[in-house]
Amino acid sequence: MIVFAMLLLLPQSPEPAPGIEKSLAIARAASIADVRYELAFEIEKPADKVVCAATLRFERVAAAKDSPLVIDFDGELLGSIEVNGVTIETVRVHDHIVLPAASLATGSNEVKLRVASKAAAASTPCNVYRD
Repeated sequence: MIVFAMLLLLPQSPEPAPGIEKSLAIARAASIADVRYELAFEIEKPADKVVCAATLRFERVAAAKDSPLVIDFDGELLGSIEVNGVTIETVRVHDHIVLPAASLATGSNEVKLRVASKAAAASTPCNVYRD
């Protein structure tokens, strides 16, 4: 499946490790709220790939203003990322997309991106049943 495993906040360094560390999940819970996802999937036969236009909305607390935001992500990024109406440079680290602190606001934020993930009968992010 295309994975947006919630949003994580990191201190300025180090780079995020693969996966979701418990300490990052705890920091996220204290730093953002009201996370909402708007997902539009494009699935065509044969379903070898699933494309998704995603909009992520969330509220960011003032204490997190100096921290980049890490989106846990497994898939292919199609095109650019837009944060609060501005196209930003894409930074990928391991299985994450890192959004710079300067692109984020205290309060309401909106992130738009278009992604794809391989689809197969089993053992892939997007599993499909072929009948």
